[in-house]
Amino acid sequence: MAQVATAEGTQPTALRGSPTRVTQFMEELQRAYVSAVAASAGCIPSNWVIDDGVDVTLSHRSAEHTISGGQARIDIQMKATSAYIGVESDHVSAHMTGARYNEFACVTPHIPRIVVILSMPGSQELWTAADHNTLSISHCAYWVNLAGQPLTTQTHITVSAPKSQILDDISLCAIMQRVGSGGQP
Repeated sequence: MAQVATAEGTQPTALRGSPTRVTQFMEELQRAYVSAVAASAGCIPSNWVIDDGVDVTLSHRSAEHTISGGQARIDIQMKATSAYIGVESDHVSAHMTGARYNEFACVTPHIPRIVVILSMPGSQELWTAADHNTLSISHCAYWVNLAGQPLTTQTHITVSAPKSQILDDISLCAIMQRVGSGGQP
């Protein structure tokens, strides 16, 4: 049996199913990451549906929100990359279509939007790790608000999220507080 190196030494590799569907499994890992962060922030995700430019809408209720009857919402487009693992950089980047980019660059969308880029290992066996205290997802997701960015005529464009904008429960609560007050993410 083949071996894989881990922080604890080497372990046998697991027989992972459907190797031709790794891209779909990457999307599932992104959903799990966003769902976990949303739950910690007290947000309710919409049903995950066929991607039409928005992967999920998150709702956040609070008596402190001054718009929409106390409910803030954001739309999220998710992307993933393994290109930044081990690379010293102040951002992570992913590609999106020019048309989708232009939708997210809209200055006054009906629902504010962010792009979330999950920087993850290229090897599926390194995506998660568990012990008695923790289930961890490798590595991290970052967010960027494209509203107000110049529109593009390109068919594809590279979008970058600063590594200072980690998507975690605290940042998501802050995003929802700003949106709930009529501001931008």
